[in-house]
Amino acid sequence: MYMSTPFNIGASLAITAPLGQYDTGRLVNLGNNRWSFKPELGVSKRLGQVTLELSGAGTFYTDNDELLGDHVLSQNPIYQVQAHFIYAFGNGVWASLDTTWFAGGSSSRQTFIAT
Repeated sequence: MYMSTPFNIGASLAITAPLGQYDTGRLVNLGNNRWSFKPELGVSKRLGQVTLELSGAGTFYTDNDELLGDHVLSQNPIYQVQAHFIYAFGNGVWASLDTTWFAGGSSSRQTFIAT
């Protein structure tokens, strides 16, 4: 594992569209019927044969207002932090120790009342 610079920073944005088959009368569906947005920021620091990486992300969801016809599914954001310790032995051989922490993501269902 070799990076040309000793310090790197990167960002990304993943967007998931509400695609796929969705039947409002079924609890389990192939489609989500909601959007999700996941911005992520990561940094990497090389120290000789060791590389340290840290990234953080949050996934944010829109409501599904067609759950079982008259319900609304809401979900709180899911937050994520990842850390990686990478050791390069040489000749392209490396080993890593990784950890990930998640928080959030609780969901709630409400009955939609038309006015």
